[in-house]
Amino acid sequence: MSTPARRLYLHIGLPKTGTTSIQDILWRNRTIAAEGGLLYAGHDPAAHHRAAVDAIPERYPGWVDHATEDAWHWLVDQVMAWSGDALISSELLALARPDEVARTMASLEGAEVHLVCTARDLVRQIPSVWQEDVKNRRTTPYDEFVRFVRAGRDEEIADLFWSYQDLPGVLANWGAGLPPERVHVITVPPRGASGDLLWQRYATVIGVQADQFDTTVPPTNSSLDLAQTEMLRRLNLVVGESIPWPEYVRVVKGELAEDVLPPLRGRTAITLPAAAQDWAVERAHHSVAAIESAGYDVVGDLADLVPRSSDAASEPPVIGDAEVAEAAVRTLAEIMRRAARPADDSPIARNLRRRLVDLSEQHDQLMAMRRMYRRTKARMRNTRRRG
Repeated sequence: MSTPARRLYLHIGLPKTGTTSIQDILWRNRTIAAEGGLLYAGHDPAAHHRAAVDAIPERYPGWVDHATEDAWHWLVDQVMAWSGDALISSELLALARPDEVARTMASLEGAEVHLVCTARDLVRQIPSVWQEDVKNRRTTPYDEFVRFVRAGRDEEIADLFWSYQDLPGVLANWGAGLPPERVHVITVPPRGASGDLLWQRYATVIGVQADQFDTTVPPTNSSLDLAQTEMLRRLNLVVGESIPWPEYVRVVKGELAEDVLPPLRGRTAITLPAAAQDWAVERAHHSVAAIESAGYDVVGDLADLVPRSSDAASEPPVIGDAEVAEAAVRTLAEIMRRAARPADDSPIARNLRRRLVDLSEQHDQLMAMRRMYRRTKARMRNTRRRG
């Protein structure tokens, strides 16, 4: 009797469907996974993303550098040298074109490839993707973003969104040539479900015991409220390309958006406008029908992809200059509070303060925010004295 080929699980996305949390769990528990026969390869958490950039460099020309050179083959070599099952996970792979898929799959010859794709309903996806775009220096207002996405592939923004988020299209592209039972669609549970349910579903696909893995990983990709995201969008307009991308990722995306802003989050959640609800439901039914017709393995419930009536959103709160200014003042106040701590207590705050002070010297709008912060602080101090 011949020995079956080892399985290689290739998790290709979709972006904003819990991929980062799953990858964190896998990385932190890679020793446990290996003891059970599953390899999560790489020497650092970003190895899979560098490999994805190397696999389809035409899609990420700005990200190609010495660190991505030969990263895909390096990761695949580790997988092929392993005697058991293995997993490669990067949502960046969702963007691959058919010729890039064919080239990537050819490099995996000899393994029994299983495609894994996590998916979530559009009512949560669209606001989440817009916020992530803003964190990545984009400047499109939310109402325009929603309009472009609904219009389809006529704008650069819509093209990029649907290249990543067209679930039937991504599955058909990557699943071409694979038996449908080796294409696994894992649905993200609806709001209110158990926090570990997505991981439990994922674990059943990759053949591990979910309860053997420590799932207490630090929060990542923290959500912001609408005023904070709009503030960051306007900051992007002011700053433009004046901050080199690596510095932007470290200071603005990594420190400001992930560390400083989340604790200050208010109640103005980013929601899909009610006017887009029927369209989102119709699009979801189309996706569900395509997945059922293809015969893919579904883990979870395809109903999870259809927005429920309880998810119906009212119109997003109107965020004007006053709300954005308030968010900016609260942000600056928090940075100043952190900077006032002992010098060795808050290096993040010190870096942010230095950078914001430098930028305010170059941009009038940021200087106006600094002045507003000083005036607000002075008024609060005078109020306390009078009290």
